Amino acid sequence: MIEEVSHLEMRRWKVCSKREHRSVTIAGTFNPQLSREVDEVFLHALAKAPEERFATIAAFANALKQALLPEKTEQTTTLRTTLVISQHEARNGTSRSLDLPGAQRINVDIPAGVRDGQVLRLSVRGKTGDDASDGVEMLVVTISITPGDETVRQVSMLSTPRTWLLGAMALFVVLASMGTYLLVGAHATPNGPVRPRPTTPRSITTPPGTQTTVVVNPSPSASMIAEQKLYSEATGGKPVLIDPLVNNLAGYQWDEIPVITQGGTCAFIDGAYHATQELRDVFYRCMAKQTDYANFAYQVEATIQTGDEGGIVFRFDRVLLTFYSFHISTDGAFRLDVDNREGFVRTLSQGTSPAIKIGHNQTNLITVIAQGPHLSLFVNKQYVTDVIDKTYSRGSIGVMAQDDYSPTNVAFTNAKVWLLPS
Repeated sequence: MIEEVSHLEMRRWKVCSKREHRSVTIAGTFNPQLSREVDEVFLHALAKAPEERFATIAAFANALKQALLPEKTEQTTTLRTTLVISQHEARNGTSRSLDLPGAQRINVDIPAGVRDGQVLRLSVRGKTGDDASDGVEMLVVTISITPGDETVRQVSMLSTPRTWLLGAMALFVVLASMGTYLLVGAHATPNGPVRPRPTTPRSITTPPGTQTTVVVNPSPSASMIAEQKLYSEATGGKPVLIDPLVNNLAGYQWDEIPVITQGGTCAFIDGAYHATQELRDVFYRCMAKQTDYANFAYQVEATIQTGDEGGIVFRFDRVLLTFYSFHISTDGAFRLDVDNREGFVRTLSQGTSPAIKIGHNQTNLITVIAQGPHLSLFVNKQYVTDVIDKTYSRGSIGVMAQDDYSPTNVAFTNAKVWLLPS
């Protein structure tokens, strides 16, 4: 019996040893027409270590499908980018919102089981609405996985649902126990609430680890008085830009994208400039190409006719696709974000403000004052928040609309800009 067992074990050892040292013949050897990406997919699937293979058969099928997409031809314009994800995201899958050239984004689903260096090729149908991007048909995304296991979150306000900090929620509990009704009171729209109001403002959905500023109808302080004085001084002079936004004849070249592109449009309709978005958890920006400011005050009237959020974009770099965005929602919430071509970067400030008129078809006057790294935000001429941030120093202005739960249409009128000293 001992000899028989030993013989079987020795036979099993020889088979495993042979497999361990045997090289895998790549698929391209049998079919030269197959691309290098296809070879890489099969090598990944046939890796000797189980943990190095695709996590699921679906991940393998998706990777093979991507690798079999046609290569670039003379008639095809290909955009290439790299996405950095964590090991957790590589194992479980994730998604990213990417900026294409022009005023819009595309959502990229990253399947579970991707590997470092894997290439995803996506067919991009239609035009993005920007002359530089007309004819774009292929997006090539290279995956880069961070060596650590910390999740790299990429939220575009826009991709996955985001939650408050645990600390912020604790703050709400404390404030609620103190009877701070203005913070958590029910705000019904003029037509009645479509859905129960969340405990936290629905536009305040940033990833864990984000610094949070909550404004609760505070009593005037020295800093608030100073900010209100700044507002009066910054908007008291003669504007360098006055545009009623009834058409595009003022010369600032606002984006005009009347046909729905990636869920959104930018168009002059019925005496106003409309930004729309019908893709959930995505926002659409509409920019004024012939603007470029460093130190300025930018003001515009925004009316959320349907949907969830509207706001402004400023210091937008059309080459690097970097910008700040300030959002307000129909339930009185606000958020100031830093964004780049990869999507959401971080939130600088967020909360609720009694200055924001709640509900649909309410006109809110939004103002940003940007002087160097000091950014101050106002709604209806009332101070909302201010931050110090050196990420971006100059760029174009624009407007935006975001769909959190339902298609959103925001009408903008009476844009103004004042230049300020540095």
